[in-house]
Amino acid sequence: MTTGLIARDTGSPIDFERMRRDRFQRVLDAMERHTLDILLVGKPANARYITGANTNTNIAGGRGFSPSVVVLRERKDFHIMTWWDAGVPKSVPRANLFPASWNPANTLQNLKRIIGASQARRIGVDLMSPLYAGLLSQAFPQASVVNGEAALLEARAVKTPEELDCLRAAIAISEGALASTIAAIRPGRTERDLLGTFEKAATVYGVTFPISQGGFCIQPLSGHRDRPPLRFLSSDRPLRAGDLVTMSSGFSYMAYDADIGRTWPCKAAPTRAQKSLFSRWRAAFDAMLAECKPGRAAADIHAAYRNAEPGVTPPAPIAHGSGLGIEPPIIATPLGEGVERSWKLAPGMLITLQPYVWQKGVGGILAKETVLITAAGPELLTALPHGPLAD
Repeated sequence: MTTGLIARDTGSPIDFERMRRDRFQRVLDAMERHTLDILLVGKPANARYITGANTNTNIAGGRGFSPSVVVLRERKDFHIMTWWDAGVPKSVPRANLFPASWNPANTLQNLKRIIGASQARRIGVDLMSPLYAGLLSQAFPQASVVNGEAALLEARAVKTPEELDCLRAAIAISEGALASTIAAIRPGRTERDLLGTFEKAATVYGVTFPISQGGFCIQPLSGHRDRPPLRFLSSDRPLRAGDLVTMSSGFSYMAYDADIGRTWPCKAAPTRAQKSLFSRWRAAFDAMLAECKPGRAAADIHAAYRNAEPGVTPPAPIAHGSGLGIEPPIIATPLGEGVERSWKLAPGMLITLQPYVWQKGVGGILAKETVLITAAGPELLTALPHGPLAD
């Protein structure tokens, strides 16, 4: 199958095979720049990016680390450790599939068969447990084992045209589901009702599982402006006319995640204070958007938010990269300005801006926009209106 959902509307079907080839070439190029001979991959998003396989590889994080994909730069080849071939692209030779094992000793034997004891000089890993660190040193004593995550994040940062089409499809699905949810906002319904409406609406598009449970919440009216309160867990709290309802979630298409969000008043004309609060959100967003240019750093986006909302410590990241899940840069975290300064924007990168503003007695406004970095400036991929607050 090469035709992507929704992409047919543009007359430009998604060529998934070309997307896989281009992604793998980006990995090989990154390995060259980082002088990596071998990559051992355990993170599901990295494994999906390299192989295109939609299969249950060994999932690092769900249990102790075990590599699921092996990339050999000189051979321009990769091998997958999996229990079955369902979801593996037909272009992957079955000889490149090795059985996964819960036993590290068996996994190491497979690695030796794939890599060859004399060929490994510099091995990159995206995640590693102390057990595997010791086993790899014993199995490949002549090789140095180094961080391979930097090369993979570098490869994934700039999206191919097909990746962008997948993300546009994910955004369209998510915005369609959110539009249906907005139409269901009325007094007496609960926050969990809205969450259920959102997830049910997406089934029309053949999607049944959101990227996160999401937050469909009324924000607190009391707290401290210097660290605004933010609710993300939906409850059985009923909506009342005039409540500001923040909505945040999204769905995937071909593993590419859309993270969308809007704030909507519940069946009442917004008050002057609510519209003023939205104007504050717009000012913060516009300031951040202006920094979404090639060569600018994540720290510049953070500085724009601080200038718009002085003295405020945001209760959650105000922006993050988008793709196969949340990707760097992740802005406004304890990592600090030094890390944010090192994250540079480049054409083809995607970033989701999600400033949050809050006022005592009024509530909070959270809205999210996904932005494509281009040489000509930022391009908004999200299109859902902001409704009465922006009118």
